[in-house]
Amino acid sequence: MDRARTGATAQQPLSPLIKWVLPGSVVALTVALIGGYEFHWTWTGVNPSDQLWDWLRLLLVPFVLPATLAWFSARAESERESRGRARV
Repeated sequence: MDRARTGATAQQPLSPLIKWVLPGSVVALTVALIGGYEFHWTWTGVNPSDQLWDWLRLLLVPFVLPATLAWFSARAESERESRGRARV
């Protein structure tokens, strides 16, 4: 039997990007944020007077906007597939 029928999938190894770079980036960002806020490291660029709105505005465009566009694209693709199945 082929894998499509049985539902079995081969487990793929994690890419080095996901395995090492992403966690390392999260740790580096966390250290920079804590150092900027608590220890007033000026080289981090973190301003202790930043408010929640400043962070939301910073994260809105690079994360929320692409996620919204991907959701609309997936929804449109799903609608096209359902219309294609209805015609058959």
